[in-house]
Amino acid sequence: MQKVDFNSNQYQGTNCKVTKDNGYVYKTLNFGFTNFEDIDHFTYCYVRYANLISKYVHIPTISILIQHELEQQNYYFHSKETYCGKNLIEILLDRDYEQALYLLENTKRILYRIPNGIYIDAHPRNFTCLEQVIYYVDLIPPITTLESDREYLLKNFQIYRHENRNQLERRTWRYSSKDGRISKYNYYLNNFLNEGITPPNRTH
Repeated sequence: MQKVDFNSNQYQGTNCKVTKDNGYVYKTLNFGFTNFEDIDHFTYCYVRYANLISKYVHIPTISILIQHELEQQNYYFHSKETYCGKNLIEILLDRDYEQALYLLENTKRILYRIPNGIYIDAHPRNFTCLEQVIYYVDLIPPITTLESDREYLLKNFQIYRHENRNQLERRTWRYSSKDGRISKYNYYLNNFLNEGITPPNRTH
């Protein structure tokens, strides 16, 4: 997704509209679904991916709705997710450095725990903290460990039309166990530094 205005309760990303309201986050996805079979398969992958990731990190409680616009022959994937707190960037903008360090250190532990070969977008906006519980909140695209799922999603929905296959492979961290864990965390830190916010320091 693109950079967002964190003072806004709504933003538009790549084929995805996100709105925050009354303790929930609403996401509307349009990946060019033209029949129920496609979106049903997508939903199946989404649920399987959510179950897979939840073994290693907390995720939002999710409700799913499929909407069909008959005139345009479009199917939209809607999800209603429980709000799971602020991410590292939002916390630092609030100058809550103690909470920022807590999120940073625990995200590192989570990224080191997730096995290589599992797709995860280790971006600081995707990990949040609510009441000292860490969540991973970006379950799109639902790239599971099954090669068939991966190829189906790439071919039919062009989820990665804005990225290439090399970038997809990088985010599944297909390295040795040690190198993959380091790479996940380095990716997290690099994206954080690209936001232009200075990381918290233990000595201050």
